[in-house]
Amino acid sequence: MLHLKRFEYDAATGATHTLEGRLPAEPAREACFGPAIGAMQKLQGSFSFPTTLRLRRYMAQGARGGGGPPPVYELRAVLSHAGGFGSGHYISFVRPLGGGGGWYRFDDTRVERVAESAAVREQYGGDHAPRGGGLFGLGGPSPSAYMLTYVRRSEARAAEAHAAAAA
Repeated sequence: MLHLKRFEYDAATGATHTLEGRLPAEPAREACFGPAIGAMQKLQGSFSFPTTLRLRRYMAQGARGGGGPPPVYELRAVLSHAGGFGSGHYISFVRPLGGGGGWYRFDDTRVERVAESAAVREQYGGDHAPRGGGLFGLGGPSPSAYMLTYVRRSEARAAEAHAAAAA
């Protein structure tokens, strides 16, 4: 499981900023609570992530040839947030084991099958969501993935084979 840094606060100065400088203001929040100086901010920038992680090159030299299954992991869930700090909406996308490889969006009481692009690319943040996106389709910040769940490919294949045999 990977947790992506989507919020930032500088405790030393009380300032909020990104690598490029201060974050842009959130007009709706500022109208209610005043300027965001010294407050937490959500990082709305784009961050792409792979659907497959190949980790062999990051392993210690002696562990690379071990005869076990290769360290390849598949993306199986994306947790996403649309909105700013202090308000917004959470949605999850899951590609269940034994689910035929399809992605599902879990949005409060609704569950629907979606394309991989909706579950992955549109959750990169920044300008990757469709126009008119944002919270409830009303514009504003696009959804941003903040937690990714990867499952080792060999384990996923074994679980899918077990589910198919049981059906």
